[in-house]
Amino acid sequence: MDASTLDILHTKLTPTAVRDDRVSRTRLTEQLNASLVRPLILVSAPAGYGKSSLLGEWLESEPIIGIPVAWLSLDEDDNDSSRFLTYLIYALATDGSTESNDLLSVLHSPQPPPPKVIVTAIISRLERFPRRFVLVLDDYHVINDPLVHEIMAFFVDHIPPQLCLVISSREDPPF
Repeated sequence: MDASTLDILHTKLTPTAVRDDRVSRTRLTEQLNASLVRPLILVSAPAGYGKSSLLGEWLESEPIIGIPVAWLSLDEDDNDSSRFLTYLIYALATDGSTESNDLLSVLHSPQPPPPKVIVTAIISRLERFPRRFVLVLDDYHVINDPLVHEIMAFFVDHIPPQLCLVISSREDPPF
């Protein structure tokens, strides 16, 4: 598959819209702002508790405005490691933190390298990004593929210092 012919759902790369009639959660957005200096933030709560809405509200709050944000809304189809990495690469390319074409070409070549090679290349590029940025993985609870969990465990173990990874899920990830 040629990376240039991939059909991407750009809505997966768009943060949750903040509704005008929302209940503002100032205390929680302040906690997220205070945690922005950390490499990993986990927002874990049962269905319907407003995790995605909270993150959308947070991204519109004053301290985070101006910080590049990459967003990826996950779904059950992302349990395929190639698809997961494809969307991860696209999400990171939308915030300008990494270029995507050559990584996508390698990922979708007839004999792609192991996923850790691709993740290592992603991390290497992220390390060169000159300023703080945020990557949000929304609805991580839909991921059940052990290989995708292994990819994420490797990614978390090697988070570049300027990245703040935010994972929202109905349950804590296994890594």
